[in-house]
Amino acid sequence: MGQPATVCHLPRFYPAGLILIALPFLLGTAPRGGGDRPSVVDEIHSRGILVAGVSRDTPPFSRPGSDGRLLGFDVDLISGLARHLGVKIRYVPLAGAARITAVQTGRVQITAATLTPTRERRRLVDFSSAYLQDAQRLLVRRDSEIRGVESLSGLRVGVARGSTTETILRRVSPDAIQVTFGTSREALPALVTGRIDAITSDTSILEGLRGLLGNPDRLRIEGEPLSREAYAMALPKGDHRWRDLVNAYLHQLQSDGRWEEMASRWFGEEGALPFPAGFRPDNESGR
Repeated sequence: MGQPATVCHLPRFYPAGLILIALPFLLGTAPRGGGDRPSVVDEIHSRGILVAGVSRDTPPFSRPGSDGRLLGFDVDLISGLARHLGVKIRYVPLAGAARITAVQTGRVQITAATLTPTRERRRLVDFSSAYLQDAQRLLVRRDSEIRGVESLSGLRVGVARGSTTETILRRVSPDAIQVTFGTSREALPALVTGRIDAITSDTSILEGLRGLLGNPDRLRIEGEPLSREAYAMALPKGDHRWRDLVNAYLHQLQSDGRWEEMASRWFGEEGALPFPAGFRPDNESGR
């Protein structure tokens, strides 16, 4: 997946667009977790490589290109961070709960993989400032009678394992039948062939799924948002120096225009997708 050539449009457009929520953090000096333990920053510079988790296959955020190399918005953000640090990058494709556990166990030093900073997750890892916002909706077949969450009772809805969409769907439509897949993309064939009735995920991810079809009009995005989501990067718990460095990088991207340049490859007029729903996220909402 290189520079996309066509533009898809949402049934409903939210003009506020993508909003980066980041404060102008200065580089911190506190070691990870306090005491004398070194920060991940020292490990990265010592080895000369940043080990980063990204989504296994979630267009337009991360997916293998024709040559096998990962491409997408999250991939661009993380590769820019590696350049900012002056080190090489190694990507570790992750899905579901592994996006968090990989940071906890030290398998990766950071994860950028469409993660919403919920209360439960904050107990396990730290998060950067939010770098993108979106809204959870439904993807259905063109001839579907589904018009929103109120239509889901007794119907089969695909969700990605370990995502916030599982919890939200259970809350807003307890009578829907959840069918769990490793990733949202893995649910796509089931929707196309009629084995499930809908997929729920964030709007930009659903548009990415539509774009994988030769005829995207076979599917449509339907209904009002089930929830509103913010994305942030997961970081080792208590490593304030690393967190502040990442936040400083995100703020710099916003202030010098590079963030919009990266986003334009995947969203908006120059990208394959429209801008996701614009809203001010509440990262403490527990979504």
